Amino acid sequence: MKSKMTFVVTALFAVVFLMSTVSAFADIQTITVNGIEHNAVGDEIDGSAGVFAGEAIPIRVTFLGLNSTDEVRIVSRLRGESGFSQTSERFDVLAGQTYSRLINFQLPYDLDDNREEDYSIEITIEANGGKGDSIDIPLQIQRSSFELQILAVETSNDYVTAGGSVAFDVVLKNRGRQEARDTFVRVNIPELGISKLAFLGDLTPVDVGGDEGPEEFDSDVVRVFVNIPQNAAPGVYNAEVEAFNDDSLVVANKRIVVRSPFEGSQFLSSTNTKTFGVGEEGRYLITVANSGNSLQIFRVVPEGAQGLSVMIDNPVVAVPAGSSAVVEVIATSDREGRYPFSVRVESNNGQVVATENFVADVNSDRTGTSANLAVVLTIILAVVFVVLLVVLVILLTKGTGKSEDLGESYY
Repeated sequence: MKSKMTFVVTALFAVVFLMSTVSAFADIQTITVNGIEHNAVGDEIDGSAGVFAGEAIPIRVTFLGLNSTDEVRIVSRLRGESGFSQTSERFDVLAGQTYSRLINFQLPYDLDDNREEDYSIEITIEANGGKGDSIDIPLQIQRSSFELQILAVETSNDYVTAGGSVAFDVVLKNRGRQEARDTFVRVNIPELGISKLAFLGDLTPVDVGGDEGPEEFDSDVVRVFVNIPQNAAPGVYNAEVEAFNDDSLVVANKRIVVRSPFEGSQFLSSTNTKTFGVGEEGRYLITVANSGNSLQIFRVVPEGAQGLSVMIDNPVVAVPAGSSAVVEVIATSDREGRYPFSVRVESNNGQVVATENFVADVNSDRTGTSANLAVVLTIILAVVFVVLLVVLVILLTKGTGKSEDLGESYY
């Protein structure tokens, strides 16, 4: 029994000895936070570090290697907050050497309830064989005095038609310790030469008021209406959204899609090739269908070939939304030949929205045939007229003879 207890005690001493040996491979000497050096006293540094929310602070750890150890790393963790940690690269430690390693630690940005909060960062020297020295860095994270944040930028539509308008809804928050006074929001689209300004007002550092007085908030939303020029080319544009006052400025970007007001409109021709005679008229029809949501005015401009005259019966046509209109194109020529020509459909401001191509096939035989047909028709009409005249005379003559017979007497 005594031998068993002796063995257990010996084993426990061995484990304790091994643990102390493993954990003694490094000893933290100093911690430098944001350029301010602190001495390691027990498990903490002497004093608290004052830092600002949202910044990445440099933390330099200086330690002494007590035992030679492989694959050592420095691990930093923010106590009480998940997702905030940083680990250095792995390196070997030799006994008796002093080492310095730098870590850039990202601090939390969101301090909604307070203007400052107390935290601590745990710095631990670790290795595959165990855990070395560990120390806590007390922090007081405070907000910057003046700082605005754009939380979101939304537009009223997924796209905007040239000549229309789009609304930008900008959600803004005061992240500073002080009140954000006289805050403005401006939307710029440099490629279109657009700049539109809206006034937001004041934002408090935290939400206040309610039962004890008027409510004031640290965030708000402002709507900015932007008119897109009618001649804006279709495409994707970058909108710069600025929130600013006398103390701070913040910028966010939002892409908008500009479509042509004629997108979806149709321009259809019934027949693109016509054959007609010299001196005759070839007539072509173009149907303009407006599938947009507003009245559109189009100009129809012919581009005729040499030797061909092209006219438009209604060169300016207004087409209501969801409706269509028919435009007639009239071509004539005094010489035979094959004449390709085109007709441009333009917007009211001169933008070409469609081009229709046509062919006029002018044939001299078509003219002779027409003339001969006219002569034949004239002769036929003349013959019919003579026959009718003869029949009329005969009928009149017979009618006169019957009258004379009725007047005879046989007494």
